Amino acid sequence: IASCTKAFTSLAVAIAVEEGKISWDTPVREYLPEFRLSDPCASERITPKDLLTHASGLPRHDDVWWKCNDTREEYVHKLRFLEPSKDLRSKYQYQNLMYMVAGYLVGKVYGTTWEAFLQSRLLDPLKMTATNFSIADSRKSDDYAFPHVTIKNKTRSTDFYDILEGVGPAGSMNSNVTDMLKWLSFHLNKGLIDGQQIVPEAC
Repeated sequence: IASCTKAFTSLAVAIAVEEGKISWDTPVREYLPEFRLSDPCASERITPKDLLTHASGLPRHDDVWWKCNDTREEYVHKLRFLEPSKDLRSKYQYQNLMYMVAGYLVGKVYGTTWEAFLQSRLLDPLKMTATNFSIADSRKSDDYAFPHVTIKNKTRSTDFYDILEGVGPAGSMNSNVTDMLKWLSFHLNKGLIDGQQIVPEAC
């Protein structure tokens, strides 16, 4: 589901805020001392809200993670070497790496991983049994679609597009229509599933 993964990551952050683990407006470095950007002022001020609203001042820098198998910890370390193109909060600039940081942050404050948090707090309660975090897991199923491309009016199969684990919170999740309907229903019902409040309505 590519960048629709970001909605899951955003909700994970919102849950952490509602449960008092983090605050929307407290600098990220309060929770992740190792987090640093090249702009010292932005490093000290950037908040979880900024991570999710594409307001970090960084352009995409997708070449940093594209087809790269670094860990989240390694990506967080690399952020200090990336040049901003704007000041913090001065312009919307779509940014995958900041969503990686948001997922990493959730894992850290809960003492787990982004994947484990989403699995236990959202996917399991919603019974989203066909949803996972890697193409390798999808291919273990006996029912999955092969990707195809059309070039010069000819359609052929192509390689799977696998967003690697490190930058997963920005786009690695895979799902199907049935599971995504459960996800949509959950939101339309304001966090309720079978009469149980899975997440606070405020999220």
